[in-house]
Amino acid sequence: MDYWEVIGIILASQVANSPLYLAYLAGMIIALVKRKEHGRNSILFIIIIFSVWILDITSSSLSIYLPIYLSQSDYSAQQTGVLIGVMSISISIFMAVLWGLLIYLVLFRSQPKIEN
Repeated sequence: MDYWEVIGIILASQVANSPLYLAYLAGMIIALVKRKEHGRNSILFIIIIFSVWILDITSSSLSIYLPIYLSQSDYSAQQTGVLIGVMSISISIFMAVLWGLLIYLVLFRSQPKIEN
């Protein structure tokens, strides 16, 4: 499989995820609009959502590209499976931490500023 075929597959997977990416973008826009009411929480929300977005793009691209690359690099099926498993677990843990921070931010720190 050549380079352009892999790029095409990765782009097709990103297009399939585009509704999710649009939801991330909408969340960031809403957080920017509400920044005056919620201050620092809006900025933290944007940072977390942007991190989730980048991690999602990276993990979906790696899950497509990595098996192809490893199979062409003389890695055994067992080694490829272990590397992909470690990558998947690492990404899942990082994603869970980000979503946990987001839930904490939304549920427990989202009171608007009260101005006297």
